Amino acid sequence: MNGSGASLFRALADALGADREALVAQARAVYRGGVDLQGISARTLLLAGTEDPLADRPQVLARAIPGAELRYVAGDHAGAVADPLFTSSIVSFLA
Repeated sequence: MNGSGASLFRALADALGADREALVAQARAVYRGGVDLQGISARTLLLAGTEDPLADRPQVLARAIPGAELRYVAGDHAGAVADPLFTSSIVSFLA
């Protein structure tokens, strides 16, 4: 995550009243190495908000996962779920 993304994540955590130290501890415990994106065999849908500063280059992630489908919806990281296209994208993907 770039510097501006990290500061936005801190601001989001603070706005939600999250425990920053607990978030850091969880992230360090979970992300100990790279993820074999080429090894993902499940159908994959990536949804990214058009105004989401935390979704840094989602097209790169989509290209790294075999057969992944990327769809953009209006909104930022939290607000994208309010776009009706968010839900309809998931429903049509799973159908």
